Amino acid sequence: MQNYCSSGLLYDPPSSPESETFTALGLICYACPCLVLPQMIGVWDFETKTVQSFGIPLNIKSNSEGGIFPRDLFPEFKGWGRKGFLHTRWIVNGNVLDIVNCHLFHDASNTECLGKTDVSVYAKCRHRAYDHVIRNLTLAEAQNIILFGDFNFRLHLKGVIDLILNSKEKENNIREAEDLGEDRDEPEKPPPVVVEKKLFKLSPEFFKFFTNQHKNLQKHDVEKMTVLKNPIHVGLAFAESTISFPPTYPYEEEKITNAKLYPFGNTRCPSWCDRVFYSTDFKKNVDIIKYDIMGKNVCVGDHKPVFLRCSLDGGKKTSRSLRRSASFSSEANSVFSYR
Repeated sequence: MQNYCSSGLLYDPPSSPESETFTALGLICYACPCLVLPQMIGVWDFETKTVQSFGIPLNIKSNSEGGIFPRDLFPEFKGWGRKGFLHTRWIVNGNVLDIVNCHLFHDASNTECLGKTDVSVYAKCRHRAYDHVIRNLTLAEAQNIILFGDFNFRLHLKGVIDLILNSKEKENNIREAEDLGEDRDEPEKPPPVVVEKKLFKLSPEFFKFFTNQHKNLQKHDVEKMTVLKNPIHVGLAFAESTISFPPTYPYEEEKITNAKLYPFGNTRCPSWCDRVFYSTDFKKNVDIIKYDIMGKNVCVGDHKPVFLRCSLDGGKKTSRSLRRSASFSSEANSVFSYR
């Protein structure tokens, strides 16, 4: 990114006995000089309600809204004080873009989610946090909104395990039919899946569900409806592009022998935690080019950042030669690039 101009900000939590010293809220913006020099890109000042030129150091108090979530959103749990949201507004060639970086709560225990026929207590906390984000946004009239980050959305665990066990049962029935009449001793196989508080371990024969057959899991990706069926603002609706990539968490950070077969760690059920959603108004003014993950074949941490690349029309259907592409990444310190 050496040929790009950059600007960014990082949320610094208030100092108190209960506050966390680490924050996961930040944003870096990269912009092509062809936009910066003619002042075709700027950032909104929420205090003065004016547009600030790109390149002037950003101020967390005036150039953004948000912060860490209030503790009454998660009274059952401690240690979640660094999660929150960060809202910035960018004006790009006349387009007003509200960029909202969300970092919602994680699951603390697999076993707490195991027997739930509906959503878990952690999912309910995430839903409350998402409602808090939407209720506290100062939205522009255009409502071109990109909502992205580590939502920590998890697959419905009971549904996933039922899927695995049902496939195991069918496989056993086929094997029994083939082996009918034969009497032979076979070594005892490990269970299809082992679930403990911080353990989700699959038998290798079921790796395929989370790698090349992950589309079968998407019906258990139920938490996304928290965003897609938003009841808070009348007329405000969100969408997501089709997911064609494997789950984004939790990836193994150490070198392992079966990384190519199963790149995930054994702590949590792999899920699409990292997402990019956008308002339906935004979708009317862009062409979606690609929705994918970064760092497919390299270690970038336990999460794979997700990006959405699209072309901006400016609402005026400008000529193809004048259009530019934008990328929005779900990484914790999220990247918004426009080039």
